[in-house]
Amino acid sequence: MPIVKNIKDKSLLGGKPMYSTDLLKKWESKTGENPSSCSAQGCYGRDLVGVQVQEPNNFFDDSYVVPVCKSCAEKDTEYYVSSELVKTEEL
Repeated sequence: MPIVKNIKDKSLLGGKPMYSTDLLKKWESKTGENPSSCSAQGCYGRDLVGVQVQEPNNFFDDSYVVPVCKSCAEKDTEYYVSSELVKTEEL
């Protein structure tokens, strides 16, 4: 189970997390999966979005998309996910 941290858009005041339903649809299209609940460990939220994340120990700054609920998409802390990480550049 990978550990991830949400990427924040540094160009916006306050650094908003980067997520959307469009990213979720692209993730679903790429993986062929259609999750019914949040992929963050211990969360079962159903208001899903695709969020851009990074693996904290990845020194190459690769970004990925993973499906989580809006509440988890707003997290400032690291968390584990059970879904496949898809590189943002592949969407």
